[in-house]
Amino acid sequence: MALLIILLLGLVYFLIAVTQSRAKATAIGEVDDNGRQVLTTLSRIITSASQINWLASDLNNHPGRLTLITSDGLVELSLDNNDALIVDRSGNRNTITTNSVRVSNLVFKKYDDNTVGLDLAVRYWPQANNTSFNYESSWRSAFRLAF
Repeated sequence: MALLIILLLGLVYFLIAVTQSRAKATAIGEVDDNGRQVLTTLSRIITSASQINWLASDLNNHPGRLTLITSDGLVELSLDNNDALIVDRSGNRNTITTNSVRVSNLVFKKYDDNTVGLDLAVRYWPQANNTSFNYESSWRSAFRLAF
């Protein structure tokens, strides 16, 4: 009987460890996938702009804001009140991060008139999936307007 209890207890601990491992893998995957998606989207938006409105942008601090001039009008990259990254195209707002992540650092930097630097950190939002695991990843990149 004692051996059966020990085996069952071992099985319970094993199942808990597998569940926690799966939650960690999910969190890491969500953050990394969202980070890559955000970088790809921002690269496409920034490089297709005709000009950067530096005066209307908020640079060198978090949360930053970048205002671009495109053939379709103004495009603003910023965070909303829930730390989700949004693209505002003349009043039409789209979120480019998922509900399971939050942007914990968004800093734009001016390198020259046509080049902007980006420091981006994305963290897992455990409340979205009722887990207690936290994970954050950061990226640094620069984008140049295409002429």
